[in-house]
Amino acid sequence: MNHVFIKFSLALFMAVLLVQCQKDRDAYYEAPTWAGKPIYETLQEEGRFGKYLQLAEKTQYAVSLKGNGLWTVFAPNDAAVDAWLAEKGYASVDAVPVAEANKVVAYSMLFNRYQFNQLSHVRTSKPTDSKNINGWDSLMSVKKRTLYYETIHKELYKGDSIWVISPTVAAGSSATISTNDNNYKYIPFFLEDYFKTQSLGGVDYKTFFPSSEYSGRNIQGASVVKSDISTGNGVVHEVDKVNEPLPNFENILNEAPYSNYMALIESKNTLGEPYFYGYTTVPSVTAYYQKMYPSRNIDQINIKTYSLALPIHCERYTNLTTPSTSEGELGGYTIFAPNNDGVRKFFDEKLADYYASMEAVPATVWENFINAQMTDGLVYPGSFHFSENVDGDYNNGAGQSGPRFDASVYTDVRAASNGFFYGGNGYIKSRYFESVLTEILLRPVYTMMSNAFGTYFGNSLMSELMKSELNGYPNEDFSVLLAPDSLFTSEAASPDDGFTWVWGTSSYLFRHDFSGTDATFPEQRMQRLIRSHVFKRIKETALDFFTGGDPAYGGYGYALNDYGDMVRYKGGKLQMIGNYDNDEWVSVTPKKTFLNGTVYTMDKLMQYSVCSDDDDLCKYGRDIMAYIDSADYINPNVSKSVAYLKFLVNGGYVELSRDASYTVLLPNNAAIDAAILARRVYFRDRNGNDSLKFVAKNIIRTAGDTIEVERMDGGIEQHVVKAANRSVLNVLPAAMTIETAKDIGNFFTYHFLPGSVYLDDGYSRIQQSTGAVVDRQQSVTLYKLPLSSTYLMVNKLASRLHFTNITKSAAELREATVQPGENRSNMFARRGVLHEIDNYFIPPLE
Repeated sequence: MNHVFIKFSLALFMAVLLVQCQKDRDAYYEAPTWAGKPIYETLQEEGRFGKYLQLAEKTQYAVSLKGNGLWTVFAPNDAAVDAWLAEKGYASVDAVPVAEANKVVAYSMLFNRYQFNQLSHVRTSKPTDSKNINGWDSLMSVKKRTLYYETIHKELYKGDSIWVISPTVAAGSSATISTNDNNYKYIPFFLEDYFKTQSLGGVDYKTFFPSSEYSGRNIQGASVVKSDISTGNGVVHEVDKVNEPLPNFENILNEAPYSNYMALIESKNTLGEPYFYGYTTVPSVTAYYQKMYPSRNIDQINIKTYSLALPIHCERYTNLTTPSTSEGELGGYTIFAPNNDGVRKFFDEKLADYYASMEAVPATVWENFINAQMTDGLVYPGSFHFSENVDGDYNNGAGQSGPRFDASVYTDVRAASNGFFYGGNGYIKSRYFESVLTEILLRPVYTMMSNAFGTYFGNSLMSELMKSELNGYPNEDFSVLLAPDSLFTSEAASPDDGFTWVWGTSSYLFRHDFSGTDATFPEQRMQRLIRSHVFKRIKETALDFFTGGDPAYGGYGYALNDYGDMVRYKGGKLQMIGNYDNDEWVSVTPKKTFLNGTVYTMDKLMQYSVCSDDDDLCKYGRDIMAYIDSADYINPNVSKSVAYLKFLVNGGYVELSRDASYTVLLPNNAAIDAAILARRVYFRDRNGNDSLKFVAKNIIRTAGDTIEVERMDGGIEQHVVKAANRSVLNVLPAAMTIETAKDIGNFFTYHFLPGSVYLDDGYSRIQQSTGAVVDRQQSVTLYKLPLSSTYLMVNKLASRLHFTNITKSAAELREATVQPGENRSNMFARRGVLHEIDNYFIPPLE
């Protein structure tokens, strides 16, 4: 379950309460089909159960033991009853109050007849059903429903004393109450066949019942010393101790050592309304109990429900993921409840940096802490190290490789009626308080970022940033740049912004008054900005914005943010492309390190590419061609590639998407010269003659069939053009035909890798924006064949970015390496990067 600081809607939770009244399908009271003496008479004849029968005579259950029906009775022998009387301080059975006798006897009885070897099975159908001729499914039952239940009681609510009952079943956003069920309590078993399948042992049992010995035949704190005493109305298993009904979690948490934790559960708003529980009424339920208890003056029955991860007051276990009809016998919940010292310890260690007092902590924050201590399922001491809480975090903080159960931390361990209870001065760590997202969620100055994460990235980036060793991701390492609200709301900080968080038609959203944009732009921009400030790595390649730069690039380091934009850094100063365009640096300072990375404060926002005032697509940033166009000024070594691309793109022969990311490989001038000599870059005339082995920059027309052509490299050549082609020359902007331009375009688009940004970052493996590292990667190129795409293979060679073509023939194999240098490669481009390479690739023809 996800609990991401969103208050659970009690109204919705209560609205789905249903009342179901149905006859018990197992027909417990049907007369047996075999002859035999009833349980009561059989126990008399056994001669060891007189005092148990005396207790039964004080209750209504003696009639059941004497009459028809199908029962299983865990009958304590006289020695067990004597020990219990002494422990309770009763001189004899006569001194036991009727209410106490009712508890003991009802709790010793089960509906149905269970032979000992059937206790771990579940009755799912009648013997006559075709589904299961024997009426049993071999599931691993760990407890059975007894005849004992607690009925309605009174609670104080807003100064009034009200009648309250717990629902029969509660799971997720629904709860059900059945007046035919009575919220019966379940008695737990600790049997050898189940323990073997779960790799459990005696220590797991004795942790819960230290004064009892593990026999593999344990029923709560007792052991079965003689089983399968058959009777006419059921079966008896003799036990050596008296078992009393166990309290549920709600009962235990109301004890003094856990008052702080329970106070959090019962916390209320300024109007006195509880955050995490509430009451609802159903007229038929009220009428039922008014008829059952006419002398109690019941005005209304209030069904209590909790909006927490677990229904701490429900007796019947309901699997939160896959509910089933028999699940009440198959499992239970677990709570690792911090005692008063544990709650204070959590506040001091995790919250005191954000809030002045425990009272100042928002309920949504406490909700995550409360739920983090809960597990859907039974956690034995032996399974502690691989168990998970309801959020999916390991209870030991690290999983299989982490610490085992520590009895010195959880000193109050006991079985409850609805699960296992561990109380102590520790607490279960939670992703909400141990991850890089914590600072954003808890510190009020980052409300804008928190709202953006919750609105746009609740099930994606937000979940990723909570990955750590707590939930099975020990290698994750994130760097997050924290943008305070002042950087989003101040236009002085960012002229494009001035964000506000306002109510839209059905929800809150981001808006600002940036002129010339549509209503969706603020939301798009906010999402882009959030992702621009997140860096995903693994611990092996964890980012350090202050050291670790590449000497070949003047000490700069390079990294991809979550959006896939290149960022360069040096000495705690960072630039993204927009900052580079504005000739500004973002200064960062480490703020706090968490299990999965480090968060940094900063003095201004990271910005994506800016644009000219007359660009109607300004909101999406400058076109990548603007950066290619200026690359030859930064790096003259690639001037010939740039000249070709200018002509091809400006002439419409090559189209570059504004929405795509690109790695652009620019063969240096020496490589282009080699391509020309190898007739890889040339023009064909209209007649298909390969006469022009260069790109024309300008045509100077002369008389007759002769033209002068100015080459891209500045040289002048004369050529004779047939009369049939003169009209073409009058309309073409250069001395190439359309077919020839496409050939040249294919050559260069084979050097464009769309959808990926590859950095020459000095690492020995390829670092991806997702945080993953790979040895090599096949990358699609912009050049496409009629029926397929084309690819280049990307890898690292001596920690330098290296490319090879993919070919069937070794003779056709070509390779190129990025040429390092601050002004040679890793050049900024809109949603991409420009690299100088030392060779060229030949686009395949098939």
